[in-house]
Amino acid sequence: MIESKGYHLIFWANNMTCPVDMILKGIHVLIDLKHNILTPSRYFEKIIKNDDESIRKLIQRRNRENIGFKSLLLFNSSGDVSMRYSISEPGTCLISTIIIEFIKNPFVGTNPELSVNDIVGLVKSYVEIYKPFRGWLENQSNNDIIFEEEAIESYHETPPGSGNWAKSITYTSALDTIDRQKVPETIHWVNYFDNSIVDRIGRSLLLSADVFLVEELTDGVLLVLQSEPFDVANPIHLRRQQVINQYLHLPELQKKYRR
Repeated sequence: MIESKGYHLIFWANNMTCPVDMILKGIHVLIDLKHNILTPSRYFEKIIKNDDESIRKLIQRRNRENIGFKSLLLFNSSGDVSMRYSISEPGTCLISTIIIEFIKNPFVGTNPELSVNDIVGLVKSYVEIYKPFRGWLENQSNNDIIFEEEAIESYHETPPGSGNWAKSITYTSALDTIDRQKVPETIHWVNYFDNSIVDRIGRSLLLSADVFLVEELTDGVLLVLQSEPFDVANPIHLRRQQVINQYLHLPELQKKYRR
C-alpha cells in the first residue's frame, strides 16, 4: 500500500515578467495566510519586517547558482512549508515552475490550519500573480498510484566489441508519455486550467462536472474535486477521481497529446 505523503501546490507558467518580484508577491500571499500559525525562518522574518530587498537579493543570488530548482524555506527548521522555483530564461521553450510544498499536512484534524476555502483563495491569488497555464494541488503519492512504474531490461556490450554484455534496468510509466503542458495527467484535489487547456478538455464538460466547485476565472477555470483533502489511502476518493477523469475524457486526450 502506498503511504499518503504531503501536498504540493504547483504552477506552470510561460514568459514570467519580473520573476523576482513575482516570487516575492507569492511569498507575501502565503505569509498573509499562515503567519500566525508557524514559527518563521530567518528569511520569513526578513519579509515580516518588510525587508523585501534582502529577499530580492537572495532570490537573485539563488538564480545565479547552477542548479535547476532554487528553494526558500518559509517557515521553521522543522520544514512545515517551503517554496521552490525554477524560472526559465526569456526566449526559451522551457516553463517556469513554482512549487509550494506543505511538508506537514495542514489540512487534517479537528481544527485544520488550512481549509479548502483557504486553498481556493491561495490559488486565485497565485493565478493573478503568475498567470500560469496550469496549476494544481496534489497529494505527492497520487501519481504513484495512478501510473505504476514498469521495469524495462536492456543489454549493452561493455566495452563495445568485447563480447561482454551487461544488463541494465530502467523504470518508466505512462505518465512519462503524456504532454502534461497540454492535458492534465489526472484531476487533482484543486486544479486550475488556462483557456487553452479548457478548450482542449471542453468548457461545457468542465463546467458541468459533478465536483465540489467549478468556477470560471478571467483566463481559465478553477475546479475543486471535493471539499475534504484528497487522501490516496481512501478508495472513495480514488473512485471519485477516476469517475471525473473518465467524464472529462482524460484517457482519450492523453493518448492524443503525447510527448
